[in-house]
Amino acid sequence: MSRKRTAAYLYLITATIIWGLAGPVAKFTLGGFSPSLFLAYRFTISAVIGIIFFLTARPKIKHKKKTLALVGANGAVLYTISLTALFVGLSQSTVLDLSLIASFSPLLLVAGGAMLFHDHITHMEKLGISIALVGVLLSAIIPTILASGFALTGNVLILLFVAVDAISVLFSKSFLRHKVEPSVAAQGGLVGAGVVFLVAALARYGVEGFVVAITEVPFKFHLGILYMAFLSGSLAYYLYYRGARSIEISETALFTYLQPIFAVPLAVLWLGEKITPLFIFGAVIITLGVAIAEWKRKRKA
Repeated sequence: MSRKRTAAYLYLITATIIWGLAGPVAKFTLGGFSPSLFLAYRFTISAVIGIIFFLTARPKIKHKKKTLALVGANGAVLYTISLTALFVGLSQSTVLDLSLIASFSPLLLVAGGAMLFHDHITHMEKLGISIALVGVLLSAIIPTILASGFALTGNVLILLFVAVDAISVLFSKSFLRHKVEPSVAAQGGLVGAGVVFLVAALARYGVEGFVVAITEVPFKFHLGILYMAFLSGSLAYYLYYRGARSIEISETALFTYLQPIFAVPLAVLWLGEKITPLFIFGAVIITLGVAIAEWKRKRKA
């Protein structure tokens, strides 16, 4: 294995650990902040970090206006939609359901890579993707839709997050292939998202109301915001883009499977969530789909 590929794996594993822990941290923090305040507060911090980065590091950027417009749009549009769906959904759902639904993300990226980058996708991969999707629908989506009278439930919003996040990753991969620095992609996206979330919060609360709403929240919830802004935001996005630049989109996607290793124990032990028969049922079906989809790689190894 080349040093470049080894480094990419280390970057992606570190980002995976941070994001695996982020689900329980975010769920806990939503106990003190509403989703809108959470997003505005977190991404204002991330945007400030990004602006400081551009002012101090002064990275060399080819086709500067076009590149900054692309990475900013990725944050302002795709980050905003996906993360709003995630945190509103998570406030109504559980970390365990999030882990279950998010496990479909890598297969969605494989399918997207085939459509956009002409990556080869086999019949076994198509079958595995279909089975995994059925597992997600039967265990986490359809039951909650039926129980709520077809309302936009937390799990449906989390599935929307997975879909839009996959689009964002594929979009990011396209400009990373054109030699955009990972730090520029990461910080530019966070600045774009931060501007949108802050403007929305100020329009709703006003400057004074926004500050008061934040400062009234107990300190322990602020620690969650700091984790999400500094580690799960600026650092993890940079590490992810740094790793994703060097390896195939299908390999990058596989690291998502590792996130539940860190999320599920923390959700059970810290948040007190329960592993239900429905969760186990969905996990078995999704695992079967993943195993079938990944059979091609195992045979080639």
